[in-house]
Amino acid sequence: MNVLPSPLLAPYVKYYWIVKADETTAIQTVPSGCIHLVFHRGGSMYFSDGEQQPQSFIRGQLSGPGVLQSKGGIDMVAVIFHPLGFNVFFSLPLQLIYNQYVDVDSMEDAGLK
Repeated sequence: MNVLPSPLLAPYVKYYWIVKADETTAIQTVPSGCIHLVFHRGGSMYFSDGEQQPQSFIRGQLSGPGVLQSKGGIDMVAVIFHPLGFNVFFSLPLQLIYNQYVDVDSMEDAGLK
């Protein structure tokens, strides 16, 4: 489900993406040019190679499609930023997170403005 942001955040946040499922779920991802801030509140998602996504992470812009798979129920919330909206809140250079998933726990406060 997509939820639009408040008018105050709309210049920076494109939408919030909420995914809840009680069963195993596969999600096809496609490059959108947007940066995602993702929070797994339930079970985790796994990349096609079997690697587990971090509990909370920033996903940089992607250059190709992918498939995410759960191994049970999921409860996920993602903030989908407009292409340049991310820079208002974080001081990470975009080229450092291109095609990357950055665990929020590894950032400390260095990336926050």
